[in-house]
Amino acid sequence: MGERYAIQLAIELGAKTILVDDFEGRREALDRGFVVTGTLGVLLEAYEADLYDARHGLELLTERTNFRISRQVRRDFLATLG
Repeated sequence: MGERYAIQLAIELGAKTILVDDFEGRREALDRGFVVTGTLGVLLEAYEADLYDARHGLELLTERTNFRISRQVRRDFLATLG
């Protein structure tokens, strides 16, 4: 439901990029021509710009919110950070 609203808002605003984590929402956004990123993508960009400790951010997300990722995605993300 939230993803559908976000996509509609992005259309109304003329946005080119949208942040969506849900698989179905991502697919819908891609089908509509958006550049799609997710929470991990935002963490990675902040890390690469030396703005934020992405490891700590991932820890906070998974321990204090309902954000969930698979073990493999977690390993891959941490490996990307080096």
